[in-house]
Amino acid sequence: MTAPEPTPPPRRVVVDVTIAAPIERVWQALRDPALIAQWFGWDYATLAAEIDGYFVGGAAEVEPGRRLDLGGDVFELEVAGSGTRVRLVRAEPPASDTWDGVYDDVDEGWITFMAQLAFWLEAQHGADRQTSPRRTIYLAGHREQADGPTLAAAAGLSAVAGLAVGERYAATAVTGEALAGVVRFRTDHQVGLSVDAWGPGMLVLAGRPGSPKSPHGGGFALITTFGLGAERLEPLTAAWADAWRTAFVRVTLMP
Repeated sequence: MTAPEPTPPPRRVVVDVTIAAPIERVWQALRDPALIAQWFGWDYATLAAEIDGYFVGGAAEVEPGRRLDLGGDVFELEVAGSGTRVRLVRAEPPASDTWDGVYDDVDEGWITFMAQLAFWLEAQHGADRQTSPRRTIYLAGHREQADGPTLAAAAGLSAVAGLAVGERYAATAVTGEALAGVVRFRTDHQVGLSVDAWGPGMLVLAGRPGSPKSPHGGGFALITTFGLGAERLEPLTAAWADAWRTAFVRVTLMP
């Protein structure tokens, strides 16, 4: 008697976004490690190894040009007019029957990275790292008190909270820098803003609810810049790091 095939775990769509770029260009951005390094992750010592593990050694082209499986995290691409609809589909944890609305670090990471992919292809037009290198500043912190600042408040960008996706903003950040751009995306836990002065670049503010290790929650800010030299990046890093240490405890800074 033949044993029945195991039932695959339920699937859920974590990201569903239409990118203003042809499908061939989006697929290339998922397959070329040099291009992946322009939108995936941020500056840390093991980024190249992580890209190699996920997108090279751990990837299967289920349908070349259309469907890429990274060991359970699946990219699905389809033509959408002159652009490309991209879905990131993940398996639902087998123990969870009420997953909707649950905070998950990996889900939130993919939301950030897919927003960075869309921004790089649309605003940077897929520039390579020779002509417009990406540099990032990653700042994570924890609230010391329950009434500690929101991420937007800590960044000096509370006014952005009321703006819809696609609206322009202009504000003075907590560092004293005048920022202007467009609200790129917004989810339950994240907001992404383009920043004209950073290349253009992008600022992602990602909140995190309380946990046993961080009872009052916290989150991170990810600053993505393109083409900025050390003379711009070093003071930018110092200013944001100082502001974050004032607002939060146990601050992590990368690089």
